[in-house]
Amino acid sequence: MVVNMKRAFVILITVALGIALVACNTSNPLVSPAPVILLSPEDYPSRSSTWNPPHPTGGQQEQPSVGGTNSQYPYPSDYPYPTNPGQTYPPTQPGYTYPPTQPGYTYQPPTQPTGPYVPPPTTRPPDPIPEPKTKAEMVNLYNNLTAKVKAELPAFTKVMDTVVEKIDGGPEGERLLGLSIGGLGVRKEIGKKLGEGKKTSTAKKGQSNNFLLRSLLTDADVIQANCDVSGNTYTLTLQVANSTNPEKNGTAPLSRFTHDYVSRTEAIYEIEHISIGPVKTSATISSLTMTTRNVLIVARLDALTGRPISIKHSFGFDVRITDIYGKLLGIEVDLPVVDGAGNTKVDFTNFQF
Repeated sequence: MVVNMKRAFVILITVALGIALVACNTSNPLVSPAPVILLSPEDYPSRSSTWNPPHPTGGQQEQPSVGGTNSQYPYPSDYPYPTNPGQTYPPTQPGYTYPPTQPGYTYQPPTQPTGPYVPPPTTRPPDPIPEPKTKAEMVNLYNNLTAKVKAELPAFTKVMDTVVEKIDGGPEGERLLGLSIGGLGVRKEIGKKLGEGKKTSTAKKGQSNNFLLRSLLTDADVIQANCDVSGNTYTLTLQVANSTNPEKNGTAPLSRFTHDYVSRTEAIYEIEHISIGPVKTSATISSLTMTTRNVLIVARLDALTGRPISIKHSFGFDVRITDIYGKLLGIEVDLPVVDGAGNTKVDFTNFQF
């Protein structure tokens, strides 16, 4: 009787525990319901035996893992991880820390280089040359432009073109000027002595040359000046005062920025010694007067570097020769007046620094 009551009591307690476990698992959606295991009186261990309950699903004991519903650590795979430096993953189950294999794990952000931030190197474009506002500033800018060419010795091309438009000797001179000696016209040969012709020169990079004169113009040498600005390109236009009998010694406005002309002294010598083949001249010139007109400088430059893009010189000239007498090309002459006129243009282009 007593044994039967014990067995009934054991069965009753076992059933009650099973019902309680089912109710507990059903109320927690993160944990799968555990199977109920009913033990018969024969399976109940004695006080002296070791009881090893069977695994709910069979096989080995389940290993701790994160995520899933049958896990000992029942957290879904998208469970939020620590994102703030120094944050400790808060345990939500007794004894649980992230990750399971590293108790007390503290999140650390990726290491960053120490020291102040150093930005990547950048090349800042140079500031443009201040735009010249006054005539004196424009003259000074042109002088500096030519000085840069002389100092840095870039390669460039120079084309000088002089046209003698007129040589007039009056009624007496026309007979001589119209002659042709050895197939060469007298008028044409005199024109050459005044600089007529076209010549191209090429300056080599890094080699000194006299193709472009360093300008020493003064404010008083320039009648008016203008500077046009287009982006980073400045265009200087200088109208230079006229010169009379300019020598190549810097004493006249023309000679302070160019030597691309025939001076008074050179013209007298060339005409007094003109020759065509074996035919020589032994004439004398009493006087020669040369004057310039419409003297212009137009220079385009890069305002960021101060270097020229192109430079143009242009001017007209008038020549009056008084009293030519003696033998001119073997012909006895006595000409009271010979007038000449022409224009010169000089272009400097293709600068390569």
